[in-house]
Amino acid sequence: MMAVQILVSGWEIPILLKLVVVIGGVTAVLLVAYEVAVRYT
Repeated sequence: MMAVQILVSGWEIPILLKLVVVIGGVTAVLLVAYEVAVRYT
């Protein structure tokens, strides 16, 4: 997840939008991992 923050750090967009993108992306990845690893085992 740290790679996402490094990737986004170079974007020329407002900091609040970067925060929303990072939190939303990480949340989506974790939810997908939960669905695959926990619910379907």
